[in-house]
Amino acid sequence: MHDRRVLTAIILILSLLLVLPGCSPEPIPQDQLDFFRALSDAQYWTTTAVNIVISDANNKEMILLDKVQPGKEAYLSFQDFSVTKGTTERPVTAHVAVTMSDGSSPLVTTTIGATSANMATLQGALTKMESNEHRTQRLEAARLKEEAARRKEQTALLQQAVKDAKALQQKGRFRDAMARLESVRTSQVWSSQQETLYGQLIKSEVTRIVRLCRVENDEFRNLTFVYSSRDDGSKAFRFYPYLGKDSSSSWWFLSLTLYREDWLFAKQVMVKIGDTTYSTVVKESFSDDVKTDVLYGGVYECVTFRQSDAGSEALFQAIANYSGTAPLKVRVNGGQYYAEYSLNSSDVQAWRDLLFLYGHLNEYTFSN
Repeated sequence: MHDRRVLTAIILILSLLLVLPGCSPEPIPQDQLDFFRALSDAQYWTTTAVNIVISDANNKEMILLDKVQPGKEAYLSFQDFSVTKGTTERPVTAHVAVTMSDGSSPLVTTTIGATSANMATLQGALTKMESNEHRTQRLEAARLKEEAARRKEQTALLQQAVKDAKALQQKGRFRDAMARLESVRTSQVWSSQQETLYGQLIKSEVTRIVRLCRVENDEFRNLTFVYSSRDDGSKAFRFYPYLGKDSSSSWWFLSLTLYREDWLFAKQVMVKIGDTTYSTVVKESFSDDVKTDVLYGGVYECVTFRQSDAGSEALFQAIANYSGTAPLKVRVNGGQYYAEYSLNSSDVQAWRDLLFLYGHLNEYTFSN
């Protein structure tokens, strides 16, 4: 009895030794392995649902891209291919990670097996999607087409602007011509040719303004001062900027001059444009910027507001940019009282001209 059991065990062991080598797992076919290895780092896009029924690493069925948010692009992104059983030369099982986006929901990442069923499913599904390479080429082609259309449109606008600017230039309306060019100056088709025309307009406008000004040169100190021709001694109220420059820099002042029968002791200027009030600093009578004198038949007061004084620049800009048709009311505050005057359209234009000239003063050379 014992011998029979021993014999039976020996026969069973021998049978297993003969059978087991034939039951070892088959390696993944090379074409299947190449397919999943090639998927790693690949990305595919779609704007419609694809409904990819596939098995994950645990052989659990799941659906990829069963929905896509309207107006969005969804994608599958494959990465991290790895052999999980066997060897590199003889892989038995392998996996690849896949990240899914439906266009707006949080990304979902899972791992799928490199099986023949999954390969067949993906081969069919990916033909309905767009590879990242083809998508990049398509988007670049669309971008180039759009850019070409935009450049064509910009070229037409530029050509019309140049035509209009030259017509205005012929009429001596240099500032209007500049404004016409400025509407297209930032376009991609703006070139050195248009920049040259723009520079010519600036030079012409500066020359025009200088001809309307009174220029005083101090040869000993190498200084030049520029005053509006409207800033003359024939007016009881004068309020204008004037400019100064040396060999390397430029500056400006706002000058208030009053001829009155009695003292106001002027110390501040205010203007109101719309709902905004602009004002200079207060200059007390003991300031070096305040000059007074008694003249035959009245008194003289002159107050100078410096470029560095608070409020001066805002006031300069506000008056120069005033576009109203009515005269601009100016209030001069004195020691106890105030007086009101106005700047007409020609006065405002003088402010506008001097502000423009100041921006290009260092580029202009004054002849003695």
